[in-house]
Formats: sequence, C-alpha cells, structure tokens
Amino acid sequence: MDEAFEGTYKNLHPFLHTFIVGNSVKLLYGINNNINLSIAIVTYIEIIIFGIICGLIIRKLSKYNVRFEIKLIVFLFYSLFPIFPQITLYIWKDTAFSMFFTLLILEIIDILLENKKYGKEKRGNIYNNWYIGYIIFLVSMVMFMRHNGYYVMLLTIPIALIVLRKNIFRALIMFVLPIILYMIITGPIYTNILNIKKYLYSEGEKYSIPLQAMARIGKYRGEDLTDEERKEITRYIWNYDEAIKNYNPRVSDMVKLYSSYEQLKEDPKGIIVLYFKLLKKYPKEVILSLIEGTDGYYDPESKVTNHVPEGNSTFEIVQAKDWEKMPVIYKRRIVNIPFMTKMYENMYNKENMIISWTTSLGLIMWLIFLIFGYTIYKKEYRYILAFTPIILLWLTCIASPVSGDLRYIYASYTTLPIYLLLPILIRNNNQMLEVEEVEKEEK
Repeated sequence: MDEAFEGTYKNLHPFLHTFIVGNSVKLLYGINNNINLSIAIVTYIEIIIFGIICGLIIRKLSKYNVRFEIKLIVFLFYSLFPIFPQITLYIWKDTAFSMFFTLLILEIIDILLENKKYGKEKRGNIYNNWYIGYIIFLVSMVMFMRHNGYYVMLLTIPIALIVLRKNIFRALIMFVLPIILYMIITGPIYTNILNIKKYLYSEGEKYSIPLQAMARIGKYRGEDLTDEERKEITRYIWNYDEAIKNYNPRVSDMVKLYSSYEQLKEDPKGIIVLYFKLLKKYPKEVILSLIEGTDGYYDPESKVTNHVPEGNSTFEIVQAKDWEKMPVIYKRRIVNIPFMTKMYENMYNKENMIISWTTSLGLIMWLIFLIFGYTIYKKEYRYILAFTPIILLWLTCIASPVSGDLRYIYASYTTLPIYLLLPILIRNNNQMLEVEEVEKEEK
C-alpha cells in the first residue's frame, strides 16, 4: 500500500497484486477517510471471492454426479476449517495466488475428464473460445500473483503438451501464450513503459539453499574453511561474518540480506558449482542445512509450524498512525478473542497430536501424493497433468527462504478436496461415458 500511495512501484511484491489491492484501499480511503474501514472492505471482498470459488468447486462436483453427502462435507470443510478464515483475512499475495491456483486445478481436471469423455470429437469446453480465454486468464494470474507461479506454469507446459497432444494447438494457446505475454509484460512493459523498478533482493531467494549451507558451514565448521573457500563464499555473501552470526536454520532472510545480488544474477552457475564443492567436503553441514530449511514442507511431525503466521495466534486489525505523513501501516491493534486465540494456539502446538495435524503441511502434501500414487496405480496417466502444478509449487516452496510457512503452500489446503475426490470424479466420469455408449447403441 505504501507503493500505491506514493505511486512508485517495484516488483519485489508482485506488481499487479500491489497495484490492485493498494489502489483499491487508496480509492476507498479517499472516499471514507478511514484506513481501517478501507482495508476491511477490501478484505471482505476477498472473503466473498473465496466463497464464490468454494461454490464453483461444489458446482463442478455436481457436474460429475458426486453424492450430496460428499458435497456437504466439502461445503463444511471450506466453511468451518479454521485455516481458511485465518489466511483469507490476509490481504497478501499468497491468498490471491491460492484462489486462482485452485480455479486452475479445477478447470484442468475438468478438461482432462471431458477430453477422455469426448475423445477425438470436437466437443467440450476446450472448443469454446471464451473458455480458452478463461484458462489463459487463470494461468496468467497464477504467474502475476506470485513470482514462483511463473516457474510452476513454465515447467507444466511439457506435461500439458504431451497429455493434450490431440488438442495441441489449443494446449499451446492455453499454456504457452500466457508465458509469452508474461515475459513481455514483466520485461519491456514493466521496465520501459510502467517504470517499475527492478529489485534484486529476490535473487537471494532463488539461492536460499546454497546460501544457508554456506552460512551453516561458517558457523559450525568455520575453523576448517580455507582462505580460498572463504574467498569464494564472500563472492556471493559480501558480509560473511554477519551472515554467520545471524544464521537461522529455519529462515534464510538474514543470510539473504548479506548476499551479493548482482553477483548471484551474473554468475548463477558459480554458486551452484561452489555448493556441490562444499557438499563434497562438508556433507554433514550441507545436508543438515537442507533438512532443517525444508522439512516443514514434507515431514508430518515437523515442529517448524509451532507458531502461526506473523508470530501471533490472534486475529489482527491494522491501525494506521500519521497516515498522511507516512502512508505505511506499522502499528497493529490486536483483537483478543480468547476462544479463537486458544483454538489457534492448540492447532499450532505440535504437542497436541490430533488437532495439530490440521496445520501439518507435510501431512497435507502426503495426502495429495497418496492420491497421485493411486491415480498412477490405476493407470490414469493423463491426470499427471492435474498434479504437476501442485508438485512444482511444493518444490519451489522447498527452495524458498522459509521452512514450513503455511501461506507459501496454502494452495495445498484450498485444492485438497479436489485432489481427494479425483478418483471419484474419474470413476463417475467413466460410468457416465459407459451409460452414453449404451444409449447410443440402443438408438
């Protein structure tokens, strides 16, 4: 919002999300002169959109004859599961990203089901130009709402082209065209037309894993480092001593702060070569650095999420001070709701065996992997495409600077019912296909 009020943008936080949310708050603030009310209105709009998406999911389940009882469970899951109101209240890129990501997964599955149903017949939504435009929009929003969305969609392309090879031209339009548009918009248009400042801080995020390993080696094996190794490391971490001092095995932000962004951008190969060189000499420290920095995303018993996002289990209302002088929110007023505070504390307390499973990112991902494995076991290979984006998103989270941050992989929660019900959707679709074949023969 600071960028929106000042009119100077940088693409550290995705520009499009900053522009939409920031200017919405700015517009409302100009009307009602109340920053809390302005933020609240934008938040409620986000909540309403999430509700609509939940309705679309249930509507899609009805399309494939999913039983009422199952749809009711899905409805109650989205309505009552505490994670959803908590994260949806954040006017943050991850919330918007997850909503668009969920819609995209829903439509990819629908395309795959219809593609099998109609075969070579030129029928189904994929032959509707408006629908293709909708898919292009969703793919684009996944990329524009979060930077790693670009890598997720880019690496999804080969699978999409293989699975949808019978509709290769339309697959190219749906998945490749948005990539080209994204590169043009975030390249010359952002730089030359919109004057959005380049911010190299994100370069450090790309290399969180090797940077963390280097900091850990300096902290625990610093006396074994040769002058040559230290010299090589300081090419990428300009203040190596401070990085070692502030090393946190779960969060790479303090190490990233001292990384040489220009050097990382100019010589990405060099840091990877150095990383494997250090792995060979200091395998224990490099491997422990990797595990401690990533286990929150795959270990169901990980203690990393023993706290809530932002470090406080209560709901927060933002309150601005001296808004005219400094249009940035820096004072928070906590709304203390004892029951809800206790509930969230219990959910994030890993000593509580059952209730804490609701915040286990590793458990959620293993459930998705289980359905993925079952789909492969049933030889429904085309549906690999449906799992590709969530797996790629999970991999980018592993490479992220924070271990086990729920908002990073929030999309795993929003898409969980879709993935869990995929075997039922496939079965019902096959049954519907058999019925249609019988009806055709009778005619």
